[in-house]
Amino acid sequence: MVTRIRIFTLLFLVMLSCAFGNVKTLDIGATGPDFNLIGIDGKYYTLTFLT
Repeated sequence: MVTRIRIFTLLFLVMLSCAFGNVKTLDIGATGPDFNLIGIDGKYYTLTFLT
């Protein structure tokens, strides 16, 4: 049973790494994505103050 869990975990991590293998980073000076996230402190966080 432990071997099956290890194999499943390994396959999951391989699939996860393949899914995020083609991530494009932002160029210097490029605008960030428009989002507004709430933190665990109840405050909202965004990138708009950086523009």
